Amino acid sequence: MNGTKELGAPTTINMTFSVDNEVPQGSRLVMVLPSNLKMVDPVVTINGIIVKTNIDERTFLLKSWIQSKNARFFEVSIEGLENPQSGPYSYDNFMIDIQTHHGYPMNGISTGEAISTPCDNHCQECKGKLATCLKCGYDRDAKKTFYLNLANATCLENCVKGFYAGAQSTCRPCSGDCTECKYGPTSCLRCKEGKGYANNSTLRCYEPNKCPLGSYADHNQKLCVPCDKKCEGCSSATKCTSCDRSDPLNRFIYFYDNGVNGTCEEKCPAGTVQTPSKICQKCYGTCATCSDLATKCDTCVKDTFLYKSQCKSQCPIGYIKND
Repeated sequence: MNGTKELGAPTTINMTFSVDNEVPQGSRLVMVLPSNLKMVDPVVTINGIIVKTNIDERTFLLKSWIQSKNARFFEVSIEGLENPQSGPYSYDNFMIDIQTHHGYPMNGISTGEAISTPCDNHCQECKGKLATCLKCGYDRDAKKTFYLNLANATCLENCVKGFYAGAQSTCRPCSGDCTECKYGPTSCLRCKEGKGYANNSTLRCYEPNKCPLGSYADHNQKLCVPCDKKCEGCSSATKCTSCDRSDPLNRFIYFYDNGVNGTCEEKCPAGTVQTPSKICQKCYGTCATCSDLATKCDTCVKDTFLYKSQCKSQCPIGYIKND
C-alpha cells in the first residue's frame, strides 16, 4: 500500500508477483479487492501500462486486460482508492485470477499480504482520523487502561479535573456538590465552594466543623484529612482526641494528652497512670511516678519526700530524710 494510512485518505495498492507460465497479451487480470476499500475512480497499471478495466463496485471486482506480451512477472498498481472512514482497519489477502481473453482460468494467486492499521493515541476505535477516538480501554502494549475524553475524542490515562473514569472506559462529568470526583458523579474528592469539605474515604462533603470520626478539617486544603493511623479521632495532624480500641490488633490504645498534643500510646508514659477507661492520667502534684491512682505516688520530684504514697516538702515529725 502507498499513500497515507489516515482514515478516508486516498491510497494506492502496489503488488508484484510472478507465474510459472507466460501469459499471452489480451488475457485478463481479475482482482477482488477488500470490501472496506472505497473505489473512487480506480486506475489500473500493469507493467507500466494503464489498461482497460471493468469495475463492479458491488462485488469489488476489477477485470483488467493485460497489454504486455507473454509476461511471467507482473507489477500491478491500482490508484483511485480510499481508506475506510473508521478504524482500526485491516486489508486481508488480495485475490487475483489470471484468465484467458475468453474468461477461462489460467492462474490463481493470493498475494499473502494482510495489512493492518491501528488507531493512534491508544484508541481502540476511531473515525475521521486515526487519532480521533470513539472508544478507549486497556492497551496491551502500554499495559494500562485509557479513558475516552468526549470533549476532544482522545484517550487519557487519567481523566481531567471535573471528570471521573466511568463505564465503558469513558470520562464522565462530576455533578452535585463535587468539583472533583471518583467512581461516580457525586462521589466527591473536592466540593464546590460553600458546600463544605470532602472526605476522600467517604467521598462526601461535610460542614468544616463536622468532619467524620477519623478525620479533621484542614482549612488550607478545604478537606477532611485522615487522622494519624494511631488515632481514632483527632483535631489536627498531630493531636489525637481518642484512640481506636475496636481493633484487637491495635496496640496503641492508651490516650495521653500532654497539654500540647494528644497521642495514642502502647503504654502510659512515666508520670502518668492508666485509668480504667484507658486514659493516661497525669500523676498528682509533686509525684514523679504513680500507680493505681494519680494520687498514689511511687516516687517524688526533686526536693520532695515520699511519705505514705504522698510527696511532702518536709518530713513529718518523727521522720528523717532518706535520699
